[in-house]
Amino acid sequence: MVGELRFAVLGPVRAWRGDAELELGSPQQRAVLAALLLAEGRQVSLSALIDALWGADVPRSAVGTVRTYVSRLRQSLGADAVRGVRDVIGSVGDGYRVQLGSATLDLDVFLARLKEAQTARDAGTPARAVELLSEALETRGRLPRQRAP
Repeated sequence: MVGELRFAVLGPVRAWRGDAELELGSPQQRAVLAALLLAEGRQVSLSALIDALWGADVPRSAVGTVRTYVSRLRQSLGADAVRGVRDVIGSVGDGYRVQLGSATLDLDVFLARLKEAQTARDAGTPARAVELLSEALETRGRLPRQRAP
């Protein structure tokens, strides 16, 4: 599927649409995306994003800077109503949230493979458990197209 989005947070924060890796900008901008992805669809307030980026040393321009990062991420992740692709990052209250929809997150794939490996181990099939653990480890920092979790 051309519009398929995949995200990686285990290792460097990365994203792909189809086979094309997307440019996500500066490390701080990637940190905003990571915070939103790790919130699993819940709202992340502007103040929480500011705290995640700067801690106690908040610059006066922090609010505008975070809004700029979100705007740039929205552009990078794309939105195209003709193809049915919506904004991945939505505004909610005083913050934002990521709406993954059918997008894939490497952390979710990792956790699913880990659970499958534990089930295989408990079922007495250690070779299958090892195979699933290997698949889980392969998701670190990259997320090639793969079977659904």
